[in-house]
Amino acid sequence: MVKNSFISVIFQEKKEENSG
Repeated sequence: MVKNSFISVIFQEKKEENSG
């Protein structure tokens, strides 16, 4: 379950970078 949180954070960060 902890891994899910880590992936979620990285996924969101990558999404933001793509938007920028």
